[in-house]
Amino acid sequence: MRESDQWITALYAVFPVVIVFSIQIPLAVEGSTSASINAEDLIILGLGLLFLYDILTNNEFNMKILFPNISLLMGIIGFWIVLTLLIANFRSPEPVTVSVLWTFKWIEILLFFIFVQNQITAKRAKISLKTFFYSGVLLTIFVLYEYLTVSGRTVGTFGNPNVLASVLVLFTLLTIMKMYDSNKYIYSAAHGIISCLSIIAILSTQSRSGVLALVTGCMILFLYILLDLNLENKIRYLAGSVVIFAISLLFISQEAINRITGWITISDGRLQLSDTQASYAFRTRLRLLDKAIELFKEAPLFGYGWFASPSRVGYLDVHYTTLLVELGIVGIVLFAIFYMTILRGFVSQISKSGKIAVLGSAWYCGLIVQAIGGNFPRIPRIMFLMLLFIGIVWALRESNEYV
Repeated sequence: MRESDQWITALYAVFPVVIVFSIQIPLAVEGSTSASINAEDLIILGLGLLFLYDILTNNEFNMKILFPNISLLMGIIGFWIVLTLLIANFRSPEPVTVSVLWTFKWIEILLFFIFVQNQITAKRAKISLKTFFYSGVLLTIFVLYEYLTVSGRTVGTFGNPNVLASVLVLFTLLTIMKMYDSNKYIYSAAHGIISCLSIIAILSTQSRSGVLALVTGCMILFLYILLDLNLENKIRYLAGSVVIFAISLLFISQEAINRITGWITISDGRLQLSDTQASYAFRTRLRLLDKAIELFKEAPLFGYGWFASPSRVGYLDVHYTTLLVELGIVGIVLFAIFYMTILRGFVSQISKSGKIAVLGSAWYCGLIVQAIGGNFPRIPRIMFLMLLFIGIVWALRESNEYV
């Protein structure tokens, strides 16, 4: 074993931890409150240096592109982002510094995916999954502590309740799958309890889009599990799942329930928006949709540039109309193809990778549905997890062991 292999394995073991508990060093950049150097940036730098070291010192090194379609699309999207940014720089009276920084972040994400495709192995995939699981346990405990001691919505280590919910959904689906896959009742029960706690943590974020992502992911996961079980186990598993969700609801506050469900009411036999604070966010998103359409009409081809929202055009919130405004009609088409290609990357591995590929597909579908409430799929920490998970699914092909 080469010495660099040990370092690469160690970095992949640490990477999920720094994604969940990222340490950020803020940078003083005009017009940006989020510019920073993060712990994951340093890990990726280390992976990049080791990647170069292997190229220079290993005569047998051959670069691998396991997912050529995804890699190519990321390159094309990167080119389009740069092009629209250059046009926005000439057209916009405001500085595009923030957009430039986010463009560099896209390049970093692409480079990370190249490293993953060349460095991921079954051993590293299993280690990454284990560290993500244990990090998820710690994150759940932290969020529950926050829920019990701090009023309002929980944000965990992410600073945003909706992004926190995205990561917790992946962790919850993983624990549910481990519960189903455990050979001993005690392990199955333990994972069931952890699932229950993580669902409570998701509900404590009061993220409607997060709950929608959880429901979407669970439906896909349950469908696969039910098709894979005999009748006796189907009944046992369904009963256990119902109990977990019922217990989770018992421990959530009325405030959280009202925020998640209180935006609609029944009047005269019809569903309609309520007059509560919960419905205010929904009405706001409708106004932001109208705003996005008007902005798109002003720059339909090239848009306003990558991450023009919120720095130059204000908040738009809904992911798909945000892409439409920032990158124009070409950009939204490219991203639609990109997202479908990633989903195909997960689904195509189900026949070989089995459960872990289903898990990835379920989480990703939930994430795409959640995007109607925010720009979660393009947040770097989410994209890093997503692309790492694609690599993990590939590395664990033809293997039933994923923990």
